Amino acid sequence: MPPSLELYNELKNMIEDTIKREKECGEYLKHIPEFLFNETFKRVVYSDIEYRGNTGNADFVISAEVITSSGISTVKAYVYELKAPQCYIFERDNNERLKPSKDLISAENQLINYHDEMRSSDQFRDKYKVMHPDNVCIGGIIIGCSRFHVKGNYPESKKEVLYEGACRIRDHYFYRSCPMKLITWDMILRQFIPRKEIVSETIIVRPVELKWSVTGPTIITGST
Repeated sequence: MPPSLELYNELKNMIEDTIKREKECGEYLKHIPEFLFNETFKRVVYSDIEYRGNTGNADFVISAEVITSSGISTVKAYVYELKAPQCYIFERDNNERLKPSKDLISAENQLINYHDEMRSSDQFRDKYKVMHPDNVCIGGIIIGCSRFHVKGNYPESKKEVLYEGACRIRDHYFYRSCPMKLITWDMILRQFIPRKEIVSETIIVRPVELKWSVTGPTIITGST
């Protein structure tokens, strides 16, 4: 079933809820496979909610036939770690600095360990039809939403300035080398808006300065 306004409303309700339901939210990722790949997407090969490995259960893994920037058709798998929309992304460190939340640190640690195991596993690559370990890729972390950017006693305007700075710094020193994406559930929700409903970029999402790129890592966020 392609993205629709019905799916949008269902996911929106879960994001706005007070109950953490990351598994249920994760089910919606199968409707937007194109968004989950850095390359040109052709078709899904295999996907799993909670792939069980020796180091733990990865939240979402998907493989697909894609076309690389050099025009080669191949199968790649992407690994994602999910935290609920109600999880904070950053929290107060001092008046002028944030630190990653416990949920974000946990997700980062889980993701790199799951990825390291999967790329080395013949069984995993056979199941997902991936020929080479280099084609098992880190997707990113999907966590939080606009209401949960920052935990701390700051004015709202300052929270957003600190949040954008924390995203930029974490991208520069950590995510760029992976590469890894930090994605909010707001941006996932936005993928379910029918194209005809998007009048302009500015009324749908307020982007962080770092943009999506097929050539490198990004911090991706949005608000509805």
